[in-house]
Amino acid sequence: MTKRSAFKDARGHHIRIYSEVYDSPAFKALTPPDVMAFLSLLRDLKSTNNGDLSLTLTKAKERGICHHITLARSLRALCAVGLICLTRKGGATRGGQRLPSLYAVTDVDIFEMRNKQVEARKADFAWRKVTTVEHGRSLINQAEANAKNGASKLKDQGHKLTATESPADVITPKNRTSGDTWQDRLGHAVTLGKSPKNLAFMRVSDDFLGGADFVSHRTPDVSPIHIATPMGESVLDSDREAVPQAVTRKAAKYLASLPRGAHDVVAIQAGHSAGLSHEQLSAWADPQTVARALAGGSRPWRDLWTLDIDRTLLESQA
Repeated sequence: MTKRSAFKDARGHHIRIYSEVYDSPAFKALTPPDVMAFLSLLRDLKSTNNGDLSLTLTKAKERGICHHITLARSLRALCAVGLICLTRKGGATRGGQRLPSLYAVTDVDIFEMRNKQVEARKADFAWRKVTTVEHGRSLINQAEANAKNGASKLKDQGHKLTATESPADVITPKNRTSGDTWQDRLGHAVTLGKSPKNLAFMRVSDDFLGGADFVSHRTPDVSPIHIATPMGESVLDSDREAVPQAVTRKAAKYLASLPRGAHDVVAIQAGHSAGLSHEQLSAWADPQTVARALAGGSRPWRDLWTLDIDRTLLESQA
């Protein structure tokens, strides 16, 4: 007796939706994009690959769903009403390979696929638990709410970050320390770094905007960006007044010929405003004196030229 071969449709592969599924409240609760996504998954369903069904954005665009948000909502809706289930969560491997999420229809058995990390499972017909259309829509709305709440807890491209700072850590003009340079200006020195070669950017509060010299290049709602440098190094500030190089060169020559005396603080503060670096000031005075002078605030660079009047007094006190 000849063994009867399995029936094979002459027209090839086809999509089958049972009347029980089509007439169910779960199916009636779907929107047109949801139905399109369900048909796209059934398009790839064969005899043994249930659980290995995927619907990437590239494939979805070819089948009528052109936006990634619409695709994500449709897949969540199908899972919410129980027509499909998630068999493997997509993501990226350690080597950078991107893997899609895999799905299965719930009215067909799932065979084990170890290479896809898919376990064998019997059909559970989860969509039968949806009793009414309103019940199905409420499940879909709840799934959307859960997705939004989960997204609000994510930061930095979807990766969960552990909070490592308190609200008091925000840098404002009111929480400066006595050792900070430029107390009456926008700059803020941070003592976290050890070398000016490794600068760290930070965003400060909007309270700094009130005293900015030039803010026309920023939008009103964006606070300025400052560069945090080690204590004692020259403070690089995006709002610092620009000084011509000729003034800086003149200030360097003038300070080199100026003797030490009672007006060291004025000379250091004015020289710093003229563009002289911490190294240049420390070459004229000791680093401790420079640090104490800069901690006391700033002074217009033009005050440096007024010290010439008291040159005789300074020489007598040197």
